[in-house]
Amino acid sequence: MRLGPWKIDVEYGHLALVIVIAGVTGFYLADTLQVSRNINNIILVVPLAMLLLGLCLLVVTQCIRFRKHPVQKRATQLPNHERDELEQEQSPMDLLHAFLLLLGVGALVMSYPLIGLDVATLLFMIFALLLLGVRGWLFVPIYAASFTAVVVGGASRLLPYPLPTLLF
Repeated sequence: MRLGPWKIDVEYGHLALVIVIAGVTGFYLADTLQVSRNINNIILVVPLAMLLLGLCLLVVTQCIRFRKHPVQKRATQLPNHERDELEQEQSPMDLLHAFLLLLGVGALVMSYPLIGLDVATLLFMIFALLLLGVRGWLFVPIYAASFTAVVVGGASRLLPYPLPTLLF
C-alpha cells in the first residue's frame, strides 16, 4: 500500500496471529478479574497478561513497516544470488540445535522435581549457552547463575507454595 512517498508493508499473517493471541489474553484476563480480584488468584495472571499484551504491541509495531523507497524489486526480479539469500533454508545443524534445545527444555521440566528448580535451571542454561556457541568461559557460569537466581527468586516470591530447590 502507498501513502504519498511512503510504502507500507504489512505482514498480515503475523498481524492476524498476534491479534488472536492478544484477544485470547484479554478475554482470559477479563474473565479472571470478573471471577475474583483476590490477590492470590490474580498474582500470576495479571502481570503475565500485561507482559504478553505489551509484547503483542511490540510485535504489531514490527508487522507494519513504513519505507520511503518508491519502488522495490520483487524476489522474482532479483538476480539468482540475491534470490538465494532471501530464500535461505535452515541447515541440518540448525535443526539439530533446535531439537537439542527442545530436548533440554523437556529435561528441565522433567528433572526439576527431582533435583530442584535451581540446579535444573542452572544446568539447562549452561547447556543452552554452550549449544548456542557462547564461548566466554567466565560469562557462561556467571550468566547461568544470575539467571537461575532471578528465576528461582522470582518464582519463590510469586508463588504461594514452596518450590523444590536444592541450593536456595
